[in-house]
Amino acid sequence: MDERLGRVGLVSWQDMNLDGILQFAELTIGADAIVLATPEIAGLPYVISGLVAAGGLAAALSTADGLLMTISNALSTISTTRSSTGTPRS
Repeated sequence: MDERLGRVGLVSWQDMNLDGILQFAELTIGADAIVLATPEIAGLPYVISGLVAAGGLAAALSTADGLLMTISNALSTISTTRSSTGTPRS
């Protein structure tokens, strides 16, 4: 597992004091690596890791969709409150 995560940059280690022993301060684990590795650590099939990743992508797209809806609502409100001359209606 650590070899695959290391290739994509989610896990890295560096022997800072050159003693040949990996210590806690020399190990860097990304938060994404922990989320993606949890199903494998629990002994679940690899499909579950795919479902976890798909859920994260769905959450990101849902957030982006909500922001776009908010922006479009603000723009439509601004455009409907102005007259043809560009001044606010009273």
